Amino acid sequence: MKKIYIIILIVLSLSFPVIACDMFMLQSINGYPLFTLPNSAGHFNDPYDYFEDFKSQANQSSGNRDGYGIVAYQRNNFIIDRDFMWYKTGNGSYFNENNPDEPFYEAISVLYDNPTIDKVLVHARSGTGGFGNHPFVFDANNRTYTFMHNGYIFNTVKQEILNLLGQEWFNEHPSQWQGSYFSSYSFIDSELIFHYFMYYFLQFPDDIPTAFRHAFNNKQMGQVDMEFVLKFAKSNISNFVLSDGEDTYVYRSSNIAGDLYNLSYQTYANHFVAIKTGGNLANTLTKNQLIRINSQGEVMDLSIDPILRTNFVNTSVKTIDNSLYELNWTIESNNQISGFNIYRALNRNFSDAIHITTINVESSNQTIFNCFDNYSSDLRHYYWIEVVFTDGTSEVTSSIPSSEVEEDINVFDIPNSISLFPNPFKDKLKIKIDSKEEYSVKIFNLKGQLVDKMKFQPNKSETLIWDTANTTKKFSNGIYILKFIGQNKTFIKKVIMIK
Repeated sequence: MKKIYIIILIVLSLSFPVIACDMFMLQSINGYPLFTLPNSAGHFNDPYDYFEDFKSQANQSSGNRDGYGIVAYQRNNFIIDRDFMWYKTGNGSYFNENNPDEPFYEAISVLYDNPTIDKVLVHARSGTGGFGNHPFVFDANNRTYTFMHNGYIFNTVKQEILNLLGQEWFNEHPSQWQGSYFSSYSFIDSELIFHYFMYYFLQFPDDIPTAFRHAFNNKQMGQVDMEFVLKFAKSNISNFVLSDGEDTYVYRSSNIAGDLYNLSYQTYANHFVAIKTGGNLANTLTKNQLIRINSQGEVMDLSIDPILRTNFVNTSVKTIDNSLYELNWTIESNNQISGFNIYRALNRNFSDAIHITTINVESSNQTIFNCFDNYSSDLRHYYWIEVVFTDGTSEVTSSIPSSEVEEDINVFDIPNSISLFPNPFKDKLKIKIDSKEEYSVKIFNLKGQLVDKMKFQPNKSETLIWDTANTTKKFSNGIYILKFIGQNKTFIKKVIMIK
């Protein structure tokens, strides 16, 4: 019995999946009215051919058993009118040629009668059940983003995407399927992949190539290497079409092997650009190829390798109090880096971020960095680290969220045994510590640079004096951070020097 069970598992693993979703997209060139082209059947050179072919991809013989969806953008309008979205959903939902109430027929009627249609995305889902809307839509930045996916990812990847985005994300951007943040199984893979890309699109809406670089280069998303998943894993396929209403991005991760996960495109001069699964149009995307198609019908290859030049081992923000935050990061050794610029914003959009400080690299072997932000806020906000290279180029990390003060403040609560006076101070700061524990005291400026240090030994004195006047070091006005490091605890306090 055990042997039979193992054989069944092997057969299933070799044959899964046996069917794939089907999809196509039509994008007008320079506002050409799509459905004014003459119907020349069977040549895939007008919209009618694509819709006729799609009937066979969405009917009961196709295996696409979770219904279909059609969404359309109008010219000069990046937000999709909900009257231009048609869905048939649910397990066992197919296109029925003889059903006059099919959403397909309503969609065709509206599209054919509307010369302002600029872009149409159509998808038939091969799944295992569920109710939801595919193509997926996501409203943000005064536009509707749309997404179609032809492939699959496994539950371990889905769970790590949920962990990355967090519950707050899905409170703000609810599932269009049946997804619950507390169950990765409740999400279909396509929707979570869409949310994953939108996480970066919302950070870099004005620099989509950078958004893709981060999405494709997240090597340490929990236990998952997303670069491997999206580019190399044979157990995952992530072919997709993603549009922001203006441009369309198409990616293929599958190998070239028959029509099952094929993805190709063709430009019909001065009329439209088409993308479809199955069969072959004039240009077949190669494995790991990412292209952008703009409103003029121009196709640009965005495939970039290597994707990012700096690998951040970890990044974090510690809340010290409601006006002080500590940013820490560790990188792999890189002697091509000259420094970092730190940015902050109240949202994830890097375009809204302000520059707050610059950190210089003191040694090519330096891998651990930190800085402090004297920022009065009890709200979650976001930081970015821009890596500046010695050749003058740079790249920006994805956002690093702070934590709300009420979550973390007690962790860094300062014991009454430590007092600083006067504060603000001019030349001398008295540091009184009523404790039997030894402390090393490190003093940093806001850039995270160590500017001085002392040691407290309880059997010698209860008071330390930081004398900034009687020293060869020069200290300027401003905020300094005192870090008290004991055997089991670390405490931080902030002081102000005024001359």
